[in-house]
Amino acid sequence: MIESTAVSRLDRSVPTLDAWRRDPRDPPTHGQVHKEWLHFSIHAGSAHVLFNVSAMERPAAPDAFTTWRTALLVHTARGWAGAVRNVPARAVAREGPVGVRTPDGSIGYSRGAYHLRAELGGARLDARVRPLVLPTSPSSVSLVRDHAMHWVVVPRGLADGKIVVDEQAFSFCDASTYHDHNWGRFAWGSDLTWDWGHILPEDPSDPWVVVFVRVSSGDRTRALSQGVLVWRRDVNVRTFENREIRFASSGVFRETRMRTFPHLCGLLAPGTASGIPARLDLEASGRVDGLSIHYEPEAACRVAIPADRHPTQITLLNETVGRARVDGLIGADRVAFEAPAIVEFVRAQSS
Repeated sequence: MIESTAVSRLDRSVPTLDAWRRDPRDPPTHGQVHKEWLHFSIHAGSAHVLFNVSAMERPAAPDAFTTWRTALLVHTARGWAGAVRNVPARAVAREGPVGVRTPDGSIGYSRGAYHLRAELGGARLDARVRPLVLPTSPSSVSLVRDHAMHWVVVPRGLADGKIVVDEQAFSFCDASTYHDHNWGRFAWGSDLTWDWGHILPEDPSDPWVVVFVRVSSGDRTRALSQGVLVWRRDVNVRTFENREIRFASSGVFRETRMRTFPHLCGLLAPGTASGIPARLDLEASGRVDGLSIHYEPEAACRVAIPADRHPTQITLLNETVGRARVDGLIGADRVAFEAPAIVEFVRAQSS
């Protein structure tokens, strides 16, 4: 893991690998449909925090335009709180390679730590995140034809700070934190869906972290790309790909009242149907390595995004929190742990 004496290594790598590819001052290029976001998940005891700042280029006649979006979603025993808000590009400022500031929140990096601040929908976040692992080199996930998503992952960090929800404060110290940075060219509402998640032990002494992703066609009958990444401490010790992985889901997860963000978009997706399974099972196997992953969501909300080219369609980003069990063998090391997990199920839906 990254010690204080190695902060300089972080200070060299983070501004290069985790830098924004999109600048708010850049004019959009019609038809390129660039998407980019920085995402953080914090497991702060009984509170789970998802914070995201994104740039979304949209094709629109006669010219394309770019909308930025700030999202702060918090789950506690009382349910979901927070909000998702669109921001025009003129209201967004870059502060160094990684830093970005919107009217609702900011992400910064300095001296070996990310600094997160946001205030949305009755929730307020103020956190300092110290990475325990250097950012990965950029890698790619295939999407629809001629399109790909690129990402950089910081799979484990420790967060100190506070989240306030409707005047109830949750302070945390050394809270397990996941971060990734994604960018690429694709259109919301195109023929694709995905299941993505991370499994992150609460105890920093537990060495394992698992991240998985499956990108599928819109009707989920055809897998386009699959991956399971395994870290032991600060080393990515195994990456399973495509034919090494089998996904299986069973049942249907239902909330009595599915919270939708932004709230008005709930009118476009009434009811509780979401495409979220009650259980997700993954089997990843190679010649000598293998993992079994079992995940059951405990709570869910959804973020609605209008399709880029079809105004009668929306894409639902179903965000779930729950627990996962991981069992297997990586090399000579036995893997067996249970931990909090956040899994996102992206589904297209006609309104």
